[in-house]
Amino acid sequence: MLCEQVCNTVYSTFSSLFFIYWFQDEVGKHGFSLLGHHITNAPQTALAFTGTIGTFCGFFLTAPGGWIADRFPHQRAQLLFVSAFLQTACPIVNAYWPDFTFVCATTLFSSLTGG
Repeated sequence: MLCEQVCNTVYSTFSSLFFIYWFQDEVGKHGFSLLGHHITNAPQTALAFTGTIGTFCGFFLTAPGGWIADRFPHQRAQLLFVSAFLQTACPIVNAYWPDFTFVCATTLFSSLTGG
């Protein structure tokens, strides 16, 4: 349990730092548009938008995630590994496709796997 909390804290810290600098340097060059609709020019607003997506999705998927963990108690380590792998893959995808639409999609996907 302690290892899981430490891993979550480390992941959260690195992903937050990555997003802050990445939004300013890479995505901000072209503005922030989602599926062709202009959202904002400020990286702080875009970061708040993606944070809101992640928070809402994580909040509503906490119960189904707990149900899955309770349903497969002997495979908890494998579930955590798959979840951590998929959450780590999201920033890697963002590094190769610096588009705000992909950022929102990978934030949603990361929240789905972390819920």
